[in-house]
Amino acid sequence: MHRFLAGVRRTGYAVNREDTEPGITAIGAAVHEPGGRAVAALTVSAPTLRLPRSQVEKAAGVLTAAARSMSEAL
Repeated sequence: MHRFLAGVRRTGYAVNREDTEPGITAIGAAVHEPGGRAVAALTVSAPTLRLPRSQVEKAAGVLTAAARSMSEAL
């Protein structure tokens, strides 16, 4: 778990690839208040067949950019 959380802190997002629901991949990114505390999250989920591993990083980039923009707006 520590390794997983370290990866989330480094990349800025988490991926759930069929861990909770077979056939579904989800990506999440935190929205932070000015003090750095996470106050919300943005997520996107899709059928794993439509969000293959090769596209996860690209989708995560869009999601983390949106989360960063929301954080800056707070």
